[in-house]
Amino acid sequence: MKAWARSYVTGFHAADPKLISVHSLVAGLRADEEIDGERAFRITNGYESLLEIFRRELNAARVKFELTTVAESIRWERQHVQVIARNPNGPISFSAPRALITLPLGVLQAGPGERGNVQFVPDLPPHKREALRKLVMGKVVRVVLRFRERFWEHMMVSQCAEPKMLSEMSFLFSHEDWFPTWWTTMPDKLPIITAWAPFHCAERLSGCDEAYVVDKAVGTLSRLLKTEKSKLKDLLEESYFHDWQSDPFSRGAYSYVMVGGEGAQQELARPVANMLFFAGEATDYSGYHGTVHGAIASGQRAAKQIMNTK
Repeated sequence: MKAWARSYVTGFHAADPKLISVHSLVAGLRADEEIDGERAFRITNGYESLLEIFRRELNAARVKFELTTVAESIRWERQHVQVIARNPNGPISFSAPRALITLPLGVLQAGPGERGNVQFVPDLPPHKREALRKLVMGKVVRVVLRFRERFWEHMMVSQCAEPKMLSEMSFLFSHEDWFPTWWTTMPDKLPIITAWAPFHCAERLSGCDEAYVVDKAVGTLSRLLKTEKSKLKDLLEESYFHDWQSDPFSRGAYSYVMVGGEGAQQELARPVANMLFFAGEATDYSGYHGTVHGAIASGQRAAKQIMNTK
């Protein structure tokens, strides 16, 4: 049971078992029960289709997108907020009475001089900085492997009480050191499988060359499915790799609460001086942090806060 709990914390939450709050885990499990959270859902057209819905709504509201523009500092005082940013043409600024901050937790926690840092001038209040110290960004490296065919379609797992065909496989769990968790595109039977390296596994892989990481993924899969590595390399058509904690615009996967950090999410979500408002999965305090629906709900909550501001 202890090993299962540790595997759940590291694999599902990408968290350090020594740091994560048990109270927050219980709250998350209770929230899952309310929405059948144990059921797995997948957007078959990819998350781009979800973003497309938002894009259409924002276009209808004549919202202007500033792409390839990186925020560097946020200056706020006397009911005036100015965002200093940089795009390929040089510095640029934006001003408004209020600002909605949706930066990932890892970016909010980045210190001066660190990649991705956004400076607040003046600094955020002490209670907000304390909340940031009580939250942690999980670590993940992900590799997606696209093969020429679903070579596992007719394979069988014999370790179970009853041997099972892998044709219907959704998830594959193991005790491998590099990539312990895998999943397919089921119910769509595509020749694609995703490798997931959380926590310590991600720490070992983070910052490594992409070719090295992909090789470790293929090697792990060959051992799990008892298939020659050379055969898998021959079948491999394309690989897609992302090191979330090395990405300066994310600096991690998704958030979790530290031991003794109860209330930190609520504090992070609280507006500052009716000028700075906060959204994003790390600001969800209903048990859905670390999820897409939690992030969306936090945006709706923050929008209502702004609309109700006098």
